[in-house]
Parts: sequence; structure tokens; C-alpha cells
Amino acid sequence: MYAAARLGIANQLKTGSKSYTELATLTGSHAPSVYRLMRALASVGVFAETEVGIFTLTPLSHCLRSDVPESLRDVWDGFRDGGEVREELRSQSHSFSTGWMITPLRIFVRHCPKYQDCFR
Repeated sequence: MYAAARLGIANQLKTGSKSYTELATLTGSHAPSVYRLMRALASVGVFAETEVGIFTLTPLSHCLRSDVPESLRDVWDGFRDGGEVREELRSQSHSFSTGWMITPLRIFVRHCPKYQDCFR
């Protein structure tokens, strides 16, 4: 979530669905790594993959937009390894894993209880 928030992916999707290659270009990131990130986040309901490789916002990712009153985008700044994940997305590193998301997702749900049912 940190990498998605810092890269501004939710902001990029506010005008509609985009492919992972478009998101990679818009964020200056490595396309295959963005695809892995988006699929991982879609698997827990943060984004939705509407067609293969095409992603859109969900009610949960709405909170990652910087232009909404209930934005939690900056909550992710406190996670130490988030910057490492973001750098992996900008490079061609293939060590990206989804394990780093579990604790931040629990904290996110604690701060935004209306999304608790998304993770049961």
C-alpha cells in the first residue's frame, strides 16, 4: 500500500481504469513490477482488475487518493520498508513480495473501520 500511495496510483485511476503499462509510464516505474503490485493489491480488494492487466479504483483505494477528505495516503509514510518496495518497482528488481502488506493492512483497517469487512 505504501508503494501504491507514494507512486500516486489511486490518483492516476481517479479518471478511470488504466492498464498497468500506463500506470508504470505515469509513475516512472518498471511495468512488470507495477503489474505484480497491482495484482497483489487487487487480491485483497484495494484495487480491482476489471480485465487482464486493467485496473480501477475500489471503495478501499478511494482512501489512497490525495484529493479526498478521508485520505489515508500519508498514513503509509511511517512504514520503514515501503521505500524499498517503491524502489523495486522503479527498477527491474524481482525480489518484490506481498508479505510486507499484512501488518500495514491491519493498521489501515484499524484507522478506517468501514473497510473491516473487506478483510474477513
